[in-house]
Amino acid sequence: VWRPGRGAPFVWIGRGRLVKGPVRTLALLACVPAAATGWCVSTAVDLRAKLLLAQANGEDDTIKLVRGTYLDGGNEFNFTSTEGFALVVNGGFDAGCTKTQQDPRLTILDGGGLTQVFSTDSHGSVAIRYLTIQNGRRDGSPLGKTVSR
Repeated sequence: VWRPGRGAPFVWIGRGRLVKGPVRTLALLACVPAAATGWCVSTAVDLRAKLLLAQANGEDDTIKLVRGTYLDGGNEFNFTSTEGFALVVNGGFDAGCTKTQQDPRLTILDGGGLTQVFSTDSHGSVAIRYLTIQNGRRDGSPLGKTVSR
């Protein structure tokens, strides 16, 4: 334990090594990767809200979709971000998002044949896994999604 007047504090970094602080401590903290945010989502309204939050929160994001059908209600699901952070949308989760079944038939984004279902324009990576995008329409053509970049 460091006490004032007893020299600089030390930081234990494993393998029996002590490092004299606080300058080196700051250097170690600067190497820690950015935090990631994860959400458990079970409604179309909540999915929209989490996509909006993920656009500008300054970190990688994971959205876990509970099994079921998410109707876009005539307004596509959208993720547009100029940040360089990743977005992952995974389907197939149980109600508490503790277990998943990697079967895309269990989680569906549905446009009802009226609108485009999902669009994205992002400077970071976007991964959409274990879900079905169906019944989309854009400019009179049956499409489910648009991906830019």
